Amino acid sequence: MNQIKWTKKYNVYHEKGNFNIFIAEHFGKQFYSSVFYYDKTGSWIKGEIIDLNFKLKTFLAKDEKQAFEQSKKWIDNNLPGKYEISESKD
Repeated sequence: MNQIKWTKKYNVYHEKGNFNIFIAEHFGKQFYSSVFYYDKTGSWIKGEIIDLNFKLKTFLAKDEKQAFEQSKKWIDNNLPGKYEISESKD
């Protein structure tokens, strides 16, 4: 496996919760993107225990733009709802 050259983090402010997209270029011109998200069951309001299940969906791409678009398309298809994406400064 090639080492990571750089990584960018994007914050996804979704009506279902706050998630992240990570995009990394590896030496050898391979690009990977990952959507880090969770699903939730239970409700504090109803006095139920909340269970969070953290998940990671990863893609291989030919360039940074394709990596970002694959992650965005996956969110559109699998986490329907309104959301905004911004590049993280941290």
